[in-house]
Amino acid sequence: MKKLERMESAEKYYVTFGKIILYHQFMSRVGKRVIVVPADVNLEFEGQTIVATGNKGVLSFTLPPFFNFKMLEERQIMIEKVESFPEATCCCHQGRDLLMRDLVCAKASKKVVKELYGLSRTSIFNIIKGVSEGFQKRLQLTGVGYRVQIENGYLVLNVGYSRPVKVLIPEDISLQCDSSTSVLISGIEKSRVGNFAAKIRLIRVPEPYKGKGISYDNEVVRRKPGKTGK
Repeated sequence: MKKLERMESAEKYYVTFGKIILYHQFMSRVGKRVIVVPADVNLEFEGQTIVATGNKGVLSFTLPPFFNFKMLEERQIMIEKVESFPEATCCCHQGRDLLMRDLVCAKASKKVVKELYGLSRTSIFNIIKGVSEGFQKRLQLTGVGYRVQIENGYLVLNVGYSRPVKVLIPEDISLQCDSSTSVLISGIEKSRVGNFAAKIRLIRVPEPYKGKGISYDNEVVRRKPGKTGK
């Protein structure tokens, strides 16, 4: 316990069942990081909306009303908070103290601002990277007779079912089959690429005994020992 008392006051520590659980009092500093804009990306600001244009396409993002864009040096931007926080809506019961209700609402407002601060910065970074480089996800098929191919705008999967599974390929997603057991998913929106890859993986999730199924590239599938008869 003496060691815990010497630790920094900016952090809180809790001791539970003999284990020390570290809990940071302050939020992440992701929102304060500077975003470096590549030379092949053009940015346009329309109020709270930023429009990024690059070799891959065009994407936009709208900031919440309590954030502003701040231009630093050439090809560098960051997100800054406005001085006034938004007023939180509170659904307290009529019998509660009004002062306590105001304190809870003010704390909830600041919490929302802190949560959206890093999220807004990451979203802007992703659209800039998306129009410049794009995002990719690779899936691997493991199993006897498992194969994948592209036919007439559909991704056709043979993964052990009685008939092939066909998935319509979205217009903003491009697929490339390097082999019969590998497919590369690419696009400019990170969320769209990740969601489509997760949708494909759910068709045949890797099972833990033989590892058969659809998995991400370099995904570690935890294996279980098979049952043995006595």
